Amino acid sequence: MRNFIFITLLFFPEVFFSLAAIFGRDYSGAEHSDIYIYSTVATVLLSLFFVFGESTYKKVAPISRANILFYSIPFLAIVFYLIESPLNANGKQFFRLFFAFSASSIYVGTYMAANNYLIKIAKWIDVVFIVIMVGLISSLPRMVNLNEIVVGGLIYQQISYNAAFAFSLGLYSLLFGNSYQRYKLFKSRFYKIMTSVSLFFIVLIIIISAGRGGSVLLITSTIVILLYRFKNIIGFKKNIRIITSLVILFYIFQFILPQEFIPLTKIGTERLISYFSFGGIDMNDTSGRNIVYSVAWKMFIEQPIFGYGIFKYVSTFNLYIDDVIPYPHNIILEFLLQGGIFYLIFWLLILWKYFLKFKIILKHNSTNGLLIPISLLPITLLLFSGTYLTTGLFWFSLSYVFNYKPSLALRLS
Repeated sequence: MRNFIFITLLFFPEVFFSLAAIFGRDYSGAEHSDIYIYSTVATVLLSLFFVFGESTYKKVAPISRANILFYSIPFLAIVFYLIESPLNANGKQFFRLFFAFSASSIYVGTYMAANNYLIKIAKWIDVVFIVIMVGLISSLPRMVNLNEIVVGGLIYQQISYNAAFAFSLGLYSLLFGNSYQRYKLFKSRFYKIMTSVSLFFIVLIIIISAGRGGSVLLITSTIVILLYRFKNIIGFKKNIRIITSLVILFYIFQFILPQEFIPLTKIGTERLISYFSFGGIDMNDTSGRNIVYSVAWKMFIEQPIFGYGIFKYVSTFNLYIDDVIPYPHNIILEFLLQGGIFYLIFWLLILWKYFLKFKIILKHNSTNGLLIPISLLPITLLLFSGTYLTTGLFWFSLSYVFNYKPSLALRLS
C-alpha cells in the first residue's frame, strides 16, 4: 500500500491523465469534475500519513540536519506567504498548489532518501511506464481518425512531455533492467520486445503532438541515458544490439506506417522545426512565449536586486500581462522575478551542488540511476513551461539527492 501511494504521488498527473485516456474519458478541469482535486488530496494525505507515521512511531532512520532543513521548507513558504500578502487569486492558488504537489514531494523524497526506499518502489516504475504507454497508444486512433490531439484531457505540449517521459522510462528499462528490482514479468524477452516496439509509437505521438518541449526532453534523455550506459567500452559492446534493434525497428516502421498518419506527422514535424529559419531562431513562432519572456525581462529590469516575492510575483505579473497562467515559462526568469539576481545566484549554487551530489549517488547504488529519467522531466519542463513552485518531481529529486547518505543507505540495505 505504501509503495503504491508513494509512486502515485510522484507521478500523479502522468498516471491520472493516462488512466483517463485508457477509460475513454477527458478531464477538462475542476469546473466540470472534482475528481482530480479529491484524488490529489487523498494521495497527499496518505503519503504524509506514511511518512510521519513511520518516522514518529517506528523511528525508521535518524533525523539529520539535511532532513530538518527540507522538512522546514513548507514552513518557510508559509512565512513568505504571510509576509507577501495580500495576493491576488493566482498568487493564492500557487501557494495552495505548492502544498498539494511540492511540499508533499519534499517530505516523501526526504523520507525515501533517509530510508533507502527507492529500492522498494523501483518495481513500480515499469507499471508507471505501462500505464502512460497504454494511455498514449490507446489515443492514437482518435488522433488519426478524428484529428483530435487529446490524451485524457492533455493536449499538444502536455502530451509530448508525457510521451517523452514514457520513452525515457522505456529506454532506461531496456538498458538498465538488471540494475534494479523488477517484477518477473518485466524481465521477460516478450516485455523487452513490447517495450522496443512501443517506443516507436511513443516517438510518433511526440511528433503528432508537435510539442517542442517534449521533443527536447526526448533528445536530452536519450543522449544522457546512452552516455550513462556506454561510459565504458565493455558496456557498449554488450548492449549495442539493443540500440541496433531500435534503429532497425524505427527504420522499418517508416515504410509500414499507414497513410492516415502521414498528414499528422507532416504537420507535427513542420511545427517542431518552425523555431528555426535561415536567420536563426524565430521567436515569433513560440506560442506567445516571446511576449511572456519580454514582459518577464522588463519586470526584472525594474527590480533586479530583490525581485517581487516568492508568491507575490505572480500577482504582479498579472498587472503586466493578462494571462490565465501568469508565470514566465522559464525557471531562470522565475528566479529573477521572485528574488532578483541574488536569488538566482542562490539557486544556481544549490543546483550545482545538486549536480555534484547526483554524480556521487549514481556511483554508490545502481538503483539510483532511476533518478536520471525522473529528474530530466522536471528539469527540461521548467526551461520551457510550468513553474518550479508546483512541480513535485523537481522537489522530490532535490530532497532525495541532498538527503541521501551512502553510508546510511548501505547499512539499511
